[in-house]
Amino acid sequence: MLELKGIHKYYNPGTVNEMCLFRGFDLKIEQGEFLSVVGSNGSGKTSMLNIICGSIPAESGQILMGGKDITKEKEFQRNARIGRVYQNPAMGTCPTMTILENMSLADNKGKIYGLGRGTNKARIEFYREQLKQLNLGLEDKLDVKVGALSGGQRQAMALLMSTMTPIEFLILDEHTAALDPKTAELIMELTDKIVKEKNLTTIMVTHNLRYAVEYGNRLIMMHEGNVILDKKDEEKKQISVEDILTLFNEISIGRSMAKRIAQFEKVSFGQFKEGFFDTFGQTEEEKLQEIYEEIRLPKRATAGSAGYDFYTPVPLTVRPGETVKIPTGIRVKMDPDWVLKCYPRSGLGFKYRLQLNNTVGIIDSDYFYSDNEGHIFAKITNDSNEGKTVNIQAGTGFMQGIFVEYGITVDDEATGIRNGGFGSTTEKK
Repeated sequence: MLELKGIHKYYNPGTVNEMCLFRGFDLKIEQGEFLSVVGSNGSGKTSMLNIICGSIPAESGQILMGGKDITKEKEFQRNARIGRVYQNPAMGTCPTMTILENMSLADNKGKIYGLGRGTNKARIEFYREQLKQLNLGLEDKLDVKVGALSGGQRQAMALLMSTMTPIEFLILDEHTAALDPKTAELIMELTDKIVKEKNLTTIMVTHNLRYAVEYGNRLIMMHEGNVILDKKDEEKKQISVEDILTLFNEISIGRSMAKRIAQFEKVSFGQFKEGFFDTFGQTEEEKLQEIYEEIRLPKRATAGSAGYDFYTPVPLTVRPGETVKIPTGIRVKMDPDWVLKCYPRSGLGFKYRLQLNNTVGIIDSDYFYSDNEGHIFAKITNDSNEGKTVNIQAGTGFMQGIFVEYGITVDDEATGIRNGGFGSTTEKK
């Protein structure tokens, strides 16, 4: 299993060109899954692969591989478990070396080199057998330099070489994009064969929507650092190229019309600590720091969602008739004349009768500047008539926030300033 948890990634931090690609990005890939990834340019596809492989660092978050935290492992350490094939065939092979020498390099991946020969003649027959399955006649050209081969031949070799030694994960980064259609089909057929024979957990980024639909057992679409479509197994089989194209068009239209008026942030650790202690009592500083680091910024589940999901920072048990105040650890900065309306998630309300105590939470734009940093709290009550106790796991979406623009009357002369949040204001004298 491969899991990304709470990944944050910034480009050009601290400059006028600062751009946040991932905000609390989560993705879990089960063992043996073949995941196809599609999305527009800049959606985060290749950045995600680079973060997994260790080519670029993430500002925060965790990367788990088989349950082991590899976040701090170097790229070369991860490569022992990962095979990667790039868009450019030249990046997976060495053009100045022969086919035999390239195969030997791949065969010795992860091994310690001494002063002996780089090629093992005893393995030549094994290399020929491996190359023979490509059906490209390369098994009879072991002394030919790889630079003399076609792009398709080199890409086939790169695919073969990346999977020669035992690996757990195969990363395919647009590995057919530079090939002609006929050769691309050959490489995809070979890819599918190798993945199935070796039962590899595979991530394939592609712009070819047909390949994304036809190959693999799971498909996701990414946009602006979020997963906006996730279909697997039977649901994926129902997806067509036309469905994906329609979603692409909806995104382009919807995004161009949407106003960007707000930004979620974490409150300071000190402010979160104060709110947490008020609800749950004293907690060890180290444990509280871990909880704080795991706080996820609210995000939308799909491109068509109006609501931003708020997540519980800790597990909660709410018994019938019981009320709990949740410190979200979140604040929001928004343009004037906008308000954030917070509602309970419909599933929790419909199934378990969980209610927000004030029915709808109203977060005004000046709440951000209040003396509690604009820390958003939610007080929920289990109003169950069936005696149901509700257990909510940490990181579960329990509330949705929707940004709404509002107007004022022509004779409005309000001058109050907020002090303390939740409707606490004082009039200017």
